Parts: sequence; C-alpha cells; structure tokens
Amino acid sequence: MKQAELDQVGKDFARSDGVARVTGREQYTVDVTLPRVLHGRILGSPHAHAIVKSIDTSAAEAMGVTCITFADVPHVRYNERIITIPPVLHKDHTVLADKVRRMGEAVAAVAAETEELAERAVRAIRVEYEVLPAVTDAREAMKRGAPAIYDTVMWGEDEIPIESNVACEREVGEGDAEAAFAEADVTVEGTFRLPKVYHAQMETKSCVARPEPDGGLTVWPTTQSIHNVRILLGEIFGIPLSKIDVRRVPIGGTFGSSIQMNSPIPICAALALKSGRPVKLTTVREEDAHDHTRYGCEIELKLSAKRDGTLTGAEMDLVADIGAHNIQAYSYLGVSVGWLVSLYKIPNVRYRGSAVYTNKAPSCAMQGFGNPQVTFAVEQLIDELADKLGVDPIELRVKNYVGLGDTFWGQGPLVKSIV
Repeated sequence: MKQAELDQVGKDFARSDGVARVTGREQYTVDVTLPRVLHGRILGSPHAHAIVKSIDTSAAEAMGVTCITFADVPHVRYNERIITIPPVLHKDHTVLADKVRRMGEAVAAVAAETEELAERAVRAIRVEYEVLPAVTDAREAMKRGAPAIYDTVMWGEDEIPIESNVACEREVGEGDAEAAFAEADVTVEGTFRLPKVYHAQMETKSCVARPEPDGGLTVWPTTQSIHNVRILLGEIFGIPLSKIDVRRVPIGGTFGSSIQMNSPIPICAALALKSGRPVKLTTVREEDAHDHTRYGCEIELKLSAKRDGTLTGAEMDLVADIGAHNIQAYSYLGVSVGWLVSLYKIPNVRYRGSAVYTNKAPSCAMQGFGNPQVTFAVEQLIDELADKLGVDPIELRVKNYVGLGDTFWGQGPLVKSIV
C-alpha cells in the first residue's frame, strides 16, 4: 500500500488537549475545586524501619482538624496494582502503617479548613517509634540474619511467610542451556548493577475525594488506571462498586509512576469518609520521591555463541530490589526474561529471578517495565561477543534478530508467540 492511500499513518494531527495545555486551561487534580473542601496533609515516618508504638493526635485535634491513624482505617492488606487474578495476588500494603518499612511511609493524616492549618496540625502529632535496623541492599537483605522486613504477607486470601526478605521468585527454562554452553565456541558473561531511579515526573500525586449521601465516593485522582483505583477503594472500604465514581483527570506526566493506585488516594478517601466533607490532598516533592522508583536490580548474565555468530544459549540470574512493598514484582520477574529474548533468537535459556524487599521506596513500572535494565545488560554482552568473534556488532545483531516466523517472547513467557 502506498503512503498516499493511508488515512492516519504519516499524517500530522493536532492534539485534542494541546490548546488547553499550552494556555494553562487544562484542569489537573490540583485544579479541582469543590464547595466546603478540606485540605489534607500526611505525616510520614522519619525512619526507614520502625514499629509505631503510639500516636498522640490530641494537639492536632484541638486545632479543629480531622485526624486519622492506623486505628481509624480498615486494616485490609492490598496490592496497589491489580494485574493478576485475586487468588495469586501478593498483598502487603495498608492505608496507614503500624510498622513503617520506608522513609516517609504514612502513619497519620489530617484534613483542615486551610493548607496552613493542615500543615500546623500534622506537625503537632506526636509519634513514638521503636526504631529497627534497616536494610538497603537486596543481596544483603537475602542473607541469614538480615532484619526481617515482613513476617507474612497475603497471597490471595492466604497468609504466607516471607523468608530471607524474598517477596517472590520465578524460574524459566527453554531448551538445554547446559548443553548450549558446553558446545559453544565463545562465551561471555558479566554482572550489571542498575540502581533504583526516581521518576521525577512534573506532577506530584494528588487526590480529591468527596463522600456521597448514599455512602459512596467520588474521586478525582492522579492515576493512569481508574478501574484499578475503583476496585481497590471498594475492597478497602467495603463500598459497592456501583457507589464509587472515579473520574478521569489529565496527568502532568507519570513515566509509569501512576500505573498503580498511588498511596495518597486511599488516605484522601479515608479522610473524606471520616470528616463527611470533600478533601483535597497533594504530596510535596520530597514525599513523592520516597513513594516510587524504577526497579533496581543486579543482573548476572551469560551468553554463548558458535564461531559463525549464531547465539546458542543464555543464563540470567536477576535480583530485583522492590523496596518496601510488592507492586507487580512477580510480573516484573516474568517480563525480565521476556526482554532477554525479545530481540535475539536464543534457543536455550535458563533464568532465575528473585524479588527482594528492602527499606527503600517501592519499585513500580518506569519507561519499559524492566526493558532498560535487561536490555542494557544484553547489549553490553552482544558487543563483547562481537569483539571476541571479530565481527561487526551490527552484523551480529542482524544475524540473530527475531524476524517474521520466529518465536517472539514479548514481555514474558505468558505472551510467547510466533510472529
């Protein structure tokens, strides 16, 4: 088909929201204004790992504000992103914490008539902590005797133990990797350490929640997935989904950081339900930076090839630093092996992935969900293979490229197909 015959491809189209954005008329969550709205603020922990012994909100309440603590919210454990069926979903998060597992984790919140009063009130809350040793390295967290970040988490409706801070694991095998390495003419290997990275999107997380006369909620959140938010709010607060209305609001950038239900959303909802009035809650940059990052990981990778440049095998061991909470970690381990073989035909693969808790900001999707980390490691070793074989690195890539009629793994084993 000639390009002249196409209606969409190759054509320029004006963005439907372009004028609103460049003129400042676009309405984001922070621009939502409701009658009688209260302003919310969160009290975050100054410690990365601690048990909350007691909270005194009396001074704040004397200012005429609404306060909530762990005692005031449902103790339902949930996962901020629903991407699998409920029976096999890992759940370790609560609206507010009685044990904090990262800096800035919310232990209390207030709603007040003004932002200034909310700030004064939240600073008046007194918390007694039992500070625990913190672990910030995933490999160290897996060692015997390392501080236990969790004793148990929910897996569906079952409570399961957490050992050596390993949230979940995944192993994938294809072909005979051992034989491939034994018969290879050239083998290269390396260890790659990719740090956690803050998304640094322009808009921090915000939410406006309004309690309805029928016991329901209307919510204007910073989120990429309104149905994920709606379902979780219903489960946490025991509200029928027919009474929860999550409004789509434009977002000032996310890079994946709002693909899950952000932690301020249920806090804002809890404040609205307790106060009986609409509440607007917006995090400051420091709070946002403690709330989400890209997955940090350590990758041990080995590739083998024949003398003619044909790739024969790959072995990858990946340890992912998921931070304080498990947000789609099992899926991350799955897509990681998918990215390993997404570009190049590798008939024999052996893979083991481990997702490990640390006392750092939770990891979530960011610009490719594992692709930058794994692809970086793969491409480094492809260059090393080309050097050892004495061939052009581009020619080596073209020779092994996944093309029409080849097996394509996509983002992981569950979507492997023939293209």
